[in-house]
Amino acid sequence: MIISSLTNLNLRRLVPRSAALARRTLATHDARGESQYEDYDKTSQTYDAYRAPIGVEIFRRGFAEVAARTNQSTNDLHLMDAGCGSGNHLDLLQHDVGSIAGLEINNGMLDKCRAKLSSSADIRQGSITDMPFEDESADVVITTQVLHHLETGGDLSFPNVAAASREVFRCLRPGGSWIIQCQTPEQHVDGFWWSPIVPVAAAKLATRFPSLVKFEELCRAAGFNEFDSEIPSEPLVRLDMYLDLEGPFDERFRNADSTWSLATEAELESGLTMLRRKIDNGTAEKWLHEREELRAQIGQTTTVIVSKV
Repeated sequence: MIISSLTNLNLRRLVPRSAALARRTLATHDARGESQYEDYDKTSQTYDAYRAPIGVEIFRRGFAEVAARTNQSTNDLHLMDAGCGSGNHLDLLQHDVGSIAGLEINNGMLDKCRAKLSSSADIRQGSITDMPFEDESADVVITTQVLHHLETGGDLSFPNVAAASREVFRCLRPGGSWIIQCQTPEQHVDGFWWSPIVPVAAAKLATRFPSLVKFEELCRAAGFNEFDSEIPSEPLVRLDMYLDLEGPFDERFRNADSTWSLATEAELESGLTMLRRKIDNGTAEKWLHEREELRAQIGQTTTVIVSKV
């Protein structure tokens, strides 16, 4: 991964936004707040049992590159997680940096995050499309599996992803980076072995992800001038649970991936019947292997690093 260097900078620590800026409302753009289809108050209760941070070394390399570019130690960096969920990434990465902040809109996820982290962590409620943080207040912003919750699908301009890109750019200090873990539409359809169980839901959710080309366009329009991407090898669901053919029959397993929440009861019932038939007639393992070969080719997620250079 190649990110250009920058001259030495004196960068400010996080300070509260002014009262006027804090009162800025979501009416300034078509912002999405809570996910329009995922009940995170419910899924937050079992989320951590099935999900763990992936591609962590990519994040750490990103931290090191920002530190080198801004003539700092990684221990001086201020890390912000925009859409921090239950706080898994902040919990894991907090000792890699000097200070952390988190932003999450859902109450259930927010409660889990705050319980996991120390009281000194700056965890706030709010949306990535209207972030309650001061200009140029973070060295690194991370965003994991959030972009598809910002759109309803169908609008190919992705206005809310564009708004999020502008907000992150505003909050980053010069020389900082935004590290985004997301999926391409193709990865969402072919990178998950269970997508054919609920194909309509999978196709519907895929429309909420911008292509990599479109996302780069949005990031550059927001002001970012470095764009790089990498595909982690791990799946989103913990590997010790991911390949469980019986998993889709368990609601807790389904709660670990947003695809299932878009499936109708009829589609879910039909898909699970199909899977049970494969298990019973002995073809499920071969089918799973074929699906996993697709994941090996295209990956399941993409980690993007964009920089404010």
